[in-house]
Amino acid sequence: MITGRRLKTAQRTAGLDDVAYAAQYGLTVWMDGRTETAPGLAEYEALTRQAEDELQHLSETIPGVQVVNKEALLVIHYRRAEAPGAREAILRAVGRSQAAQRFLVLEGRMVVELRPPIRADKGTALEMLVARLAVKGVICLGDDMMDIDMFAALRRLRAEGLAGATVAAASREAATEVEQAADYTVEGPEGMQWLLSEIVRALP
Repeated sequence: MITGRRLKTAQRTAGLDDVAYAAQYGLTVWMDGRTETAPGLAEYEALTRQAEDELQHLSETIPGVQVVNKEALLVIHYRRAEAPGAREAILRAVGRSQAAQRFLVLEGRMVVELRPPIRADKGTALEMLVARLAVKGVICLGDDMMDIDMFAALRRLRAEGLAGATVAAASREAATEVEQAADYTVEGPEGMQWLLSEIVRALP
């Protein structure tokens, strides 16, 4: 499983033990009962707490904005913000935060992320898992801008002989770039659920 969530959150959400997890875009990996973290990650866990303190006022001054510390990642959600201009206000606040300047500032679906400048995204996570697990085929499912890196990585791996396909979940919130980057599209979470059910049904 490749996710931007914290490892414990991903494990609790999936409820699966006998799988590999690349959490925080691959900054934290759980495999064969062991947890591995990227070199230098501890420094950014402390900086995340500092950035959280400097940006927490956003959740107090803009109703619906949520600042979430994901241990070395700071995520600012504004999907539920009622007032217009939430995204712009968040980016201005990030620009004024000294701690935030140490991070990469990335945007996803109604979210702004502060990510350590360590080479890690869903694409590098996919490449790592494919190499370590020696898989012969991959199906990538995604619905956010952050998934485009994973889709691109699978295209590169297919050129090297790996079997695979990418599938985007379409919705009113999803960026068109995600659908354009995928091989196939389904309608929202329900479409993803249907696809997974069909895959399981087709297994021998």
